[in-house]
Amino acid sequence: MRTERFTTRAQEAIVAAQELAEGEGNPELTNLHLLLSLVDQPEGVVPAALERLGVQPAALAQEAREALGRLPKVSGGAQLTLSNETRRVLSDAHPLAERMHDEYVSTEHLLLAIIEEAAGSDARQLLERHGVTGASALEALSSIRGSQRVTSENPEATYQALESRLEAPAVDRQDGLRLAWDEEAKWLHLRPSGTEPILRIIAEAPTAEEARELVALARETLERAGGVQ
Repeated sequence: MRTERFTTRAQEAIVAAQELAEGEGNPELTNLHLLLSLVDQPEGVVPAALERLGVQPAALAQEAREALGRLPKVSGGAQLTLSNETRRVLSDAHPLAERMHDEYVSTEHLLLAIIEEAAGSDARQLLERHGVTGASALEALSSIRGSQRVTSENPEATYQALESRLEAPAVDRQDGLRLAWDEEAKWLHLRPSGTEPILRIIAEAPTAEEARELVALARETLERAGGVQ
């Protein structure tokens, strides 16, 4: 399994799924464990996407836990193994990321790979019962990320950190991230370059000093979140 190109949050989800399987006494790590770890991630992209689809993450998580309770259990400290379906999901997430022009596999790619898994998968069936399909999930994820591409190990926190700190009344994610204040008198626009691995930061304000301060604040916030070097 190639994990060097997984984002921080994706790796955290995989570790959480492993801990969940071990805690439940299950001999295999399955897509149900992975799905539950994705849905339970605080401020994660997956629960945000589910909410946009009208699905309550807590309700889906509860059903996932009930399904986990029906899986085989072992005792005596048996070594956890990776199920074939989860092995396929972790592998299939890479071409999914490439199709979306992303450099790292993120939590959203894991969700889409779970949905694309064989029809008999318990995790896929659970999502389908809640009306979550590949097309609807991709649409919800696209509305969250806009044109942002996954170009770092911690993209899930990058724009969210900026939105949280600056608290702009107007937010547009159609072309990167654009925050505006005072009826467009002041705005900040961040967008990844289409040809270079850089993030462009552009600002406009009533004075040049305010614009420079806005750019400096954005860069400081992104550096803390791991979005720029």
